[in-house]
Amino acid sequence: VPPLIKRTTSWNGKPIVYPQGQAEINAMVIEIAPGGETGWHAHPVPSFGMMLEGTLEVTLKDGKKKRFTAGEGLVEVVDTQHNGRNVGKGPVRLVVFYAGAVGKPLTVKP
Repeated sequence: VPPLIKRTTSWNGKPIVYPQGQAEINAMVIEIAPGGETGWHAHPVPSFGMMLEGTLEVTLKDGKKKRFTAGEGLVEVVDTQHNGRNVGKGPVRLVVFYAGAVGKPLTVKP
């Protein structure tokens, strides 16, 4: 079976480092309406996912952008402010898995 994702870095090239403490995995399906945005935020823990539907454009504070479409896997940036925006005509749906630690937040807003 070919892997969907096999990476040692996030999509911006930074190494994946797991947090200290008791490991805790969280998973969720995130939905963004057409034209909707996540708002600026960061993940202090590694996360990865798969686009189920739509087109998502992720922008970093330095202006770097990356687009993800249905069927693609992604390794999210860690400790880096970013904003996700639905740039398609239909909804964005993606399943995301967070490799965190007990008591550590998955997402922080500036």
